Amino acid sequence: MHKNPSSWWIYFSDIFGISLLFIAVTGIMMIKDEKKTFKRRGWKLAITGLLFPILFLLFLNI
Repeated sequence: MHKNPSSWWIYFSDIFGISLLFIAVTGIMMIKDEKKTFKRRGWKLAITGLLFPILFLLFLNI
């Protein structure tokens, strides 16, 4: 993405990515309502959230 990425940029992006994963995992665990758990509704939202970027990347490469 960058022509000459310095080492601080690589560390920053790794820490930022790990932080986003941590926020996503803890957000999944916070839900207490039985009707809104990951097993009932969350997996559909997760698949939808993964499907759009994958389709975008597939169609962008063509």
